[in-house]
Amino acid sequence: MKWFHRLSARARLLSAFLLVAGILGGVSIFTLAKMEAIDGFVEKTYNDGLLQVSAIKEAAIDFSEIGRNMLLACTEREKADIDSTRQNMEGHLSAFATGFASVEQGAQTAEEKKLVEEIKEHFTEYAALARGIAAQAAKGEIDAAVSRVEQSKSFVEEMEKNFTEFAHLKEAQAGAVHEASEQTYQASFRLVTALVSAGTLLAVGFGWVMARWFGRALVQVSSIADTVATASQQLAAAAEELSSGAQEQASSLEETASSLEEITATIQQNADNAQQANQLANNSRGVAEKGGEVVGRAVHGMNEINASSKKIADIITTIDEIAFQTNLLALNAAVEAARAGEQGRGFAVVAGEVRNLAQRSAAAAKEIKGLIQDSVAKVENGTRLVNQSGQSLEEIVGSVKRVTDIVSEIAAASREQASGIEQVNKAVTQMDQVTQGNASQTEELSSTAEALAAQAAQLQQVVAQFNLVKQGAVSAKKATRSAAASRGKRPAANAAKPRREESLEDAVERELVGIAADGCSRPGFEQF
Repeated sequence: MKWFHRLSARARLLSAFLLVAGILGGVSIFTLAKMEAIDGFVEKTYNDGLLQVSAIKEAAIDFSEIGRNMLLACTEREKADIDSTRQNMEGHLSAFATGFASVEQGAQTAEEKKLVEEIKEHFTEYAALARGIAAQAAKGEIDAAVSRVEQSKSFVEEMEKNFTEFAHLKEAQAGAVHEASEQTYQASFRLVTALVSAGTLLAVGFGWVMARWFGRALVQVSSIADTVATASQQLAAAAEELSSGAQEQASSLEETASSLEEITATIQQNADNAQQANQLANNSRGVAEKGGEVVGRAVHGMNEINASSKKIADIITTIDEIAFQTNLLALNAAVEAARAGEQGRGFAVVAGEVRNLAQRSAAAAKEIKGLIQDSVAKVENGTRLVNQSGQSLEEIVGSVKRVTDIVSEIAAASREQASGIEQVNKAVTQMDQVTQGNASQTEELSSTAEALAAQAAQLQQVVAQFNLVKQGAVSAKKATRSAAASRGKRPAANAAKPRREESLEDAVERELVGIAADGCSRPGFEQF
């Protein structure tokens, strides 16, 4: 951690914010990736499951209608009715071939392709048989046509077996997709929880380290400020005994002017640093706001996925209703067959089988509807998680705004320092006027000033890591008050000194205030 202690305060704060932003960005990217995977599972369920089941149900309905029209052709007595029935049967034959072609195109696994080939083979033979029976009925060979109807039962049984196997296969595939989706969700939840926990621990650790570092720096600043105050008292006591040395004072005034130029340059540098810090804070604010927009778009995407899932559920409901209506039609057909008596017995058997097939289709549609509803619930849960991420990002944006306000206050403080420079210039002018009456003991003043300079240099090294402009001003005021108290303890004889010496003492005090302000304005104080 030595490298961390060598960083400036601005770099430490920036590293803490970057750490939090990095963790939040990683969690957001991971969540989006897993949401895309779940969307893929839903799409696969719709394309490979729902559409295939819907197509096979339509094919089963057409197959049932083919058998019904075949039986009607055997029961009709008028040639016009028989021709109409044959046309209906041909229409359902074509519809079966067209609808089953989509099922064949969607078959992907070897087991699906095998079932598709078996259904095609059985349907080809059944279609030929149905056309032959209808043709015999059209020629008036009713008995021969009826005798061939028994041959169609084996095809019907095989086709129903194939349809059932296909439905079970799609049900198993849907279950596998659901299991994969559930595993993805559980893994995502565990990883996101771990990342958030780790990020929280890291943020707390950084905060503790930075608070400890700032506390130690403040303690050192307080100790050194006391030392500077003591040295200032010594300097004030020595300044009281000054009575001559106007030329040496003039030389000291030149040095003070040079120091004033350095102070001016330092304050200008502080102002530039404050401006750069303000610009960086504004950039950080813009980045955080862009992150909020990205999370908003993610929430919108989740809502669209949720709406699509609900539409799928509505489609399943429609399929369920179609199966129910098919069941009613089969029931009506059975009633009509019962009324036909002996001639409608075979048709009644077929109508019963159609009714059973419709009931199984309705049950399968309900199961698929339950799976879709479960997927909708999971998507809604993902939406809530992304919304929570968006709220966290909004809190970060608020924190960045507060940092921007603090930086603006620092820039205002720099402008106040520039105003203080004007007051120092006035103090230098007054010192120039008092220089004519400065008299004695410059050696003692010089040695004390050297000690004060050494302490001020040490103070600069410590406070270069933290902004203590206000504390520096307080220390300067404290030094001024201490010098005033020291003057109050002078012997009564010194109180009778001329007005000229009192002006010199005031000038030295103002110089002391300038030195303290100079120490607080050196490069390194503005670290933010």
